[in-house]
Amino acid sequence: MRKSFILFYNVELAESFEAITTHLDEIDPECKWYVPMPCCIFFTSVQSPTFISGFLRGRITPVRSGALFLVIEFKTGKTDGFLPFRGWDILNNPDSAPRDPPA
Repeated sequence: MRKSFILFYNVELAESFEAITTHLDEIDPECKWYVPMPCCIFFTSVQSPTFISGFLRGRITPVRSGALFLVIEFKTGKTDGFLPFRGWDILNNPDSAPRDPPA
């Protein structure tokens, strides 16, 4: 079963979200991801937060000292906010959200 995650990171970790999403696609080729704001990625995976975090630690070379990131498994039903539909779709429907972000 696919789960939804939120990854927060600082600019010391990566210059761009592509530097991270490339690795998310390696972890899970069926990964669906969405970048709703700077330094934040919503994504889906069948893996655990521990596996994802360990994988990223082993693959990403920080661009500067002080690099930080946090992987959170998202649980639906206890959240609210102002997001585009794509963001809520990835978070609330990890199994059925479309693979490719809309153009």
